[in-house]
Order: sequence, then C-alpha cells, then structure tokens
Amino acid sequence: MRTKSLLHGLVVRRLVFLLVPVFYVFIFGLVEVFADSVVVPRGCLVTVRSLKASNGENRGHESISDLQEQLGALPFSSYEVIDSKQASLELSSRGRFDIAGLESSTHKVMVLPHFVADDQVQVTVDWQGPQGERLLSTKLKVVNNKSVVLGSDGNDDGSMILCVRVNCS
Repeated sequence: MRTKSLLHGLVVRRLVFLLVPVFYVFIFGLVEVFADSVVVPRGCLVTVRSLKASNGENRGHESISDLQEQLGALPFSSYEVIDSKQASLELSSRGRFDIAGLESSTHKVMVLPHFVADDQVQVTVDWQGPQGERLLSTKLKVVNNKSVVLGSDGNDDGSMILCVRVNCS
C-alpha cells in the first residue's frame, strides 16, 4: 500500500513537472499573440483653442485648417485664434486650461478624458466664463485626435468659440 502511494506521488510530481512548463508556454504564447491587438493608452495630449468668430473680413488661418468643415456650418465669415493651450493628461486625470477669451477675459476650461474605445475618447468638458459662471458642461465621445467645436459665447463684436482636441496614444 505504501509503495502504491509513493508511486502515485511520484507520477503526480512528474506530471506537474512536465505540465507546468507547457502551461506557461501556452499562456505566454497567448499573451504574445494578443499583444498586438490590444492598445492601452498611456496618456492624452489635450489641445484647447479659443477663436474669435465674426462677420468681418474673412481671415482664415492655417492654424485652424482642421476646423474648416465644422466652422463652415456656423453663421460667421471670419475666424481668428485668440489663444491655444496644450497639456498631457493621463486617462481619468482632469486638466485645467486658463484660456484667453474676448476683450482680454480669461476663461477656465476643465477637460477630463475618461477612456478610449474604438478610436473614440469619452471626455468631460466644463467651461467657465470670466466671472466663474458655467457656460458649458458636457460629457461626450469624440473621435481620437479630431477637434470638436463645443460652443460659443458672444457679444456684438463677435463670438468666442471653444475647440477641444484629445489625442490619446
């Protein structure tokens, strides 16, 4: 009986000894196979731009050429860049941008990229005016590395348009 038990224990140890390396090769092989298809973003480059929109002389700028399609839908003929700020943010980290607006005002824009899925970034944007009033608060999905026009704040001389781009890699 004792011999059978010793023999059984020896067989089990040998099987474990032989199967553990096979198991590791299988698991690490799967990880390597799927590693190319899984993309985990490390961080996001966020760009916030403020533009002055008016119906004056057309002053298209090279620096806003990526926005021409979106701006074309708005009722203005002229756009000029007031301010532009960039920051690198980790996913789920809020960034604050103090950005110049019309008439030397300063607006506060908070951007929080949540996650990336199917080349879209879910992001929350909070925009406060010069006196701290809430102008816009929204959570949306945007195409990765494509600018989105979020809104405008205006007066008789023109409107301020806020544009946000989130590029997660």
